[in-house]
Amino acid sequence: DPDSAEVNNGMALVFQVTGEKELAEQHYKAALRADRDLTQARNNYAVFLYGEGRYPEACKQMRRVIEDTLYEGRASAFQNLGQCELKLGELEAAERAFERAYALNRRQTQALLELSHINIEQGDYVTAQKYYSQYRQLGPRSARSLYIGIQLADYFEDEDALASMALALKSMYPTSEEYVRYR
Repeated sequence: DPDSAEVNNGMALVFQVTGEKELAEQHYKAALRADRDLTQARNNYAVFLYGEGRYPEACKQMRRVIEDTLYEGRASAFQNLGQCELKLGELEAAERAFERAYALNRRQTQALLELSHINIEQGDYVTAQKYYSQYRQLGPRSARSLYIGIQLADYFEDEDALASMALALKSMYPTSEEYVRYR
């Protein structure tokens, strides 16, 4: 059914996965024309736009997604919006989005890590440390998390933590952007 929002959303996902970007976008748009309130299609389209580096458009779509208070993926949508706002350099908007993501779902550990990063950027190391401590209890180690931890350990002059995280970053992620930045 070419007029079905659900079918067009499904086709868009298939075309997106197979690298047919123009067809994917055509089907996302068709899905939203058929049903402007199909939040899952709008979310998928926003993620597609983000992946294409079209951040202003992605943020616009994601803002519409989070308006659906009954959407079950709303916490992830807030997290995605936060990532998008970061790409646009909108730290305050990103911070609000990450706070909402975490408030809606305490398993949104990436939101905690990004909140720590934002607070470092704003010079609020105490709040950054609070978010980072929560992240360390729940989230996995990554190059990004180790680099943020290094920044905090450096600020708070915790030489042991700094050395430990630097060693972990070097041994686990020697080719990462974060390790290059650290060196």
